[in-house]
Amino acid sequence: MAAQSLKKTCDLLIITTLLAMMFSAQISHSNNVNMCIKHCVSNQCLKEVKNATPIMCEDACKKLCTEQQQSGQERYLLPVPPGTSKFCRLFPKVCGLFNL
Repeated sequence: MAAQSLKKTCDLLIITTLLAMMFSAQISHSNNVNMCIKHCVSNQCLKEVKNATPIMCEDACKKLCTEQQQSGQERYLLPVPPGTSKFCRLFPKVCGLFNL
């Protein structure tokens, strides 16, 4: 009888420990992504891109930081200013000739 009670107690403690580890890992990941986004918006994006808005930078930085956390590689992403087409981004010289 005491052995069954002890086994149930151990099972409960193991499950509680696993849940605590899962939640702490999630909180740690969220904090890392949030700090990455704050650093990216204020120190990289707004200083590098002309006419950048904080919202535009935040969207680009969210994508960058999430991918960066998953892949483990550090990259830099600058948002595209509104009003530029994909063609002009791929062929800027041609776009400049025709003022597109």
